[in-house]
Amino acid sequence: MSDQTLNKAYADQEKDLVSQLTDHLPIGIYRTSVDGKIVYANAALARMLEYSLGEIHKLSVDDLFFDKRERNAEIDILTQTNKTTTKQIIHLKTRNNKEIIVKDTVKIVKDKNGDVIYFDGILEDITDKQKAEDDLKESQARYKILTDLTMEGIIIHDNGIILDINPSASKITGYSLEFIIGKNVLSFIHPDSRELAKEYLSNLQSESYELKVIRADKTTFIAELEAKNVLIDGKELRVVAFRDISDRKRIEQEILSLSTAVKQSPTSIIITDTDGIIEYVNPKFTEVTGYSLEEVVGKNPNILKTEHTSSIDYKEMWETISNGETWHGEFLNKKKDGTN
Repeated sequence: MSDQTLNKAYADQEKDLVSQLTDHLPIGIYRTSVDGKIVYANAALARMLEYSLGEIHKLSVDDLFFDKRERNAEIDILTQTNKTTTKQIIHLKTRNNKEIIVKDTVKIVKDKNGDVIYFDGILEDITDKQKAEDDLKESQARYKILTDLTMEGIIIHDNGIILDINPSASKITGYSLEFIIGKNVLSFIHPDSRELAKEYLSNLQSESYELKVIRADKTTFIAELEAKNVLIDGKELRVVAFRDISDRKRIEQEILSLSTAVKQSPTSIIITDTDGIIEYVNPKFTEVTGYSLEEVVGKNPNILKTEHTSSIDYKEMWETISNGETWHGEFLNKKKDGTN
């Protein structure tokens, strides 16, 4: 076998190898002339654009663009900025007129005189990836709108380091976004609650809990918090929603104090609904009348009425109370055993 024959065999073998490699790659490879004629396209590019190899070589590059201005802009970047390579995101149409989004990496090929003769490029179909990114951006935009509008304060932190807060968090605490970003959440927790806060930070508890928080003006408030882990930009972060429940806690304490006072009162107390049906009596009532709480709940106070009290007296009392006024007077009531 002559050297010439051997060299040709090697060349053919190399050509076949290159063809096999490019045809099995998951990316499209092409060469086009300056005027847009497709000189070479691999099988992956043909599949991407839903053409056969024979069909795609008969096309002009312009046939593949929805908007030919994208093609012109790409060429301008290469020819007018003296760049030899550029990467662009472009939109192409397939044989079935379906739009695909591709990343186009293009390189200029020049002749020995420096004139552009070809554009060599690689196309990567990123339609699904781009859609996922767009969906994520849309989701993040919706999330931001919701967090900005909610009355609850929201803090996003990474192992305790604050990354972001919503406007309500700033309003509730008095701290600006610029001041609070980058600081540790524990620095805003009152010492009385700090150990509990550390426990929830380390255990990543998801149930609601209460902490005493320090405002910017150094006053404190009771916050009810709920937290959960959320994947943001590929990283697991902690999102905490909180609300100021100081007023609620104060009212609860007042109710508790009132309840204690009623229970410990040396005077018999009856609590009824607006229709006069007994809902509660205190221990002094049961002691004086002999009725247990269970026996009188759901009954009308007239079970205590004696023949010494007229229906007119009871009517006058209920009309006064129903009008939101205070009634003062005395009744002679009877006990459970019938005695007065």
